[in-house]
Amino acid sequence: MWHKREMNSTREAELLAIIRKQRQIIERLSVEIAELKGQLAKNSNNSSKPPSSDGLKKPAPKSQREKGERKSGGQPGHKGETLEAVAEPDAVVLHTVDSCPHCQHDLSQTAVEAVSKRQVFELPPLRLQVTEHQAESKRCPCCRRQVSAAFPDAVQQPTQYGGRFKALLVYLNAYQLLPLRRIAELTQDWFGQRVSEATLQRALKQAAGAVAGALDEVEQGLVNAAVAHADASNLSLS
Repeated sequence: MWHKREMNSTREAELLAIIRKQRQIIERLSVEIAELKGQLAKNSNNSSKPPSSDGLKKPAPKSQREKGERKSGGQPGHKGETLEAVAEPDAVVLHTVDSCPHCQHDLSQTAVEAVSKRQVFELPPLRLQVTEHQAESKRCPCCRRQVSAAFPDAVQQPTQYGGRFKALLVYLNAYQLLPLRRIAELTQDWFGQRVSEATLQRALKQAAGAVAGALDEVEQGLVNAAVAHADASNLSLS
């Protein structure tokens, strides 16, 4: 009888050990399954994965997805952006009180008790400001030779566009990706001055030459870098 009880106790210990081991396996598999589900649910819209990794299962556009419960606009607790008044406005327009609207009494000589202020932020009239450079010429009374003042280095032609205006043209094309024809139309609409496409191309070429040295340094820095961060695409390079 004692031997039989000892065998039963040993069997129970073995079964408990098996159960504990199976429980550990189940817990580990549950964690792995949850991780795999999370990886399968990731795409280029809800993670940092590139669009090329989506394969044939492209995520639906956001417009076709089920809308969330959040309302549009600023959310509760969001710090809004308020247009703040400036201490020194560019212009001040004073609106006077010359007569009482109730009894029509003359108030032109009455002292002002208070002034209310409201500020309007507006673009100035868009027009090109033309600066004429004039270089004097004189005849030296000593050597009788005629000498002339030098124009600034940036002033090379009888008429030309300034650096800030050409920088705007380059910005519209190189960054905002507007075609040359549309930039010409835009300058006509904004400034009343249509810029030729040849002028635009010269401005782009001039800007490219100005930054060529910096681009070479950036390229060399990428070549020398130990790690070059790139798109984690699953496409192989041949």
